[in-house]
Amino acid sequence: MLAELVGQELDRQYDERRRRSTTETRIRSALRPGSPAIVFQPIVNVRTSAVIGAEALARFPDASGPERWFADAASVGLGLELELAAITAALGQLHRIPDGVYLSVNASPIAIQSPRLMELFEGIDARRIVIEITEHAHVDDYDALVDAVRQLRSIGARFAIDDAGAGYSSLRHVVRIRPDLIKLDTSLTRDIDTDPARRALARSLLLFAEEIGAMLVAEGVETLTELDALVTLGVDHVQGYLTGRPGALPLTPTLPDRPPLRQRHLDAASLARVVASATDVETLTRPLLESIASLTGLEISYLTLYDAEANELDHRFIHNNSDVELAPEGTRLPWPETLCQRCQSEGISWTADVPRDLPGNAVAERFGINTYLSLPVHSAEGRLLGTLCAASRERRYLPTWTVREIELLCYLVADRFARDEALEHAMLGPPGR
Repeated sequence: MLAELVGQELDRQYDERRRRSTTETRIRSALRPGSPAIVFQPIVNVRTSAVIGAEALARFPDASGPERWFADAASVGLGLELELAAITAALGQLHRIPDGVYLSVNASPIAIQSPRLMELFEGIDARRIVIEITEHAHVDDYDALVDAVRQLRSIGARFAIDDAGAGYSSLRHVVRIRPDLIKLDTSLTRDIDTDPARRALARSLLLFAEEIGAMLVAEGVETLTELDALVTLGVDHVQGYLTGRPGALPLTPTLPDRPPLRQRHLDAASLARVVASATDVETLTRPLLESIASLTGLEISYLTLYDAEANELDHRFIHNNSDVELAPEGTRLPWPETLCQRCQSEGISWTADVPRDLPGNAVAERFGINTYLSLPVHSAEGRLLGTLCAASRERRYLPTWTVREIELLCYLVADRFARDEALEHAMLGPPGR
């Protein structure tokens, strides 16, 4: 029995030595000059569409991923060597990155405290460098880490805390290091358009960043709805597949195909003139529907008129930027069967998930509608005159300011109706809704 146990232990030790030897050989292959390969992902100011930075990311021959390579390197005592090799390779490309664009490199607290890291910056304008602290493990001596950060800052380098909000370690880094940049973790960015808890946490980190004079960068942005939610919160700097995938230089951002965010507001003065000069419902409505489509990015916008006597909605004017073949203008639907009625009964003005929030509507199911907006147009006496609506098959977050500006259109329409009995004729609905 004892001999069997000894034999098993010897076999285990042999297997461990062989595994370690194989791992060390693999890691050392990535330490040759020019290795590892480096790709760069742009960091974008979405308000100006300008690339402000580029994160350097190491890539390795197999599909196991960089995290596995760095973990394996640490397991055989080559973790620092591989980190410094990746940083060296990235710095070697700095001259190919445009002036005014910073280079972001990843470094663990161990690498930051190594004198060898400071040596890598000799002959380099460190003011163009941002060092992202990536380690999630416990830091034994924060005073030593803070001192190393201070020395690197003295030559111009800036610091970012990666994966902020992902756990206790990253938040402690934020408090102790007082970073120049805070990178919002992908776990918070994902579904931020539909999750109030993620938005609340992101907002708190944004306020903290503003308090200490740091820039907040949202990582992992992949959809327009996530981007809209972040911009609504005040997050202007993003990184993710939506604005640019990692790749070789030169940087190739892929900005969303949409009007610049800074232009996505209503020209209230122009619209007020349109409303005031309208001679009929059509000349009043067409420009408003185009403005709603431009403002929201939704495919379809339309005005309905409420027929109180028939208890129906007349879909009078439709602006359709999609390839969906809608029912013709003038189509009437019973009020109880409309999404407008469902929105009012549920007490919501919009949703980015119609199947979840407004299930069972035949029209929405037929056309695959996911995002829907419906705002009532009331007379001064509270009568329902109709609704301003927009819809899309794509899930899209509608910022609060967007809904408020469309509410302004409802007030303009209602005011125009009130001042012109000819337009209001045959549109008087019941009091309240």
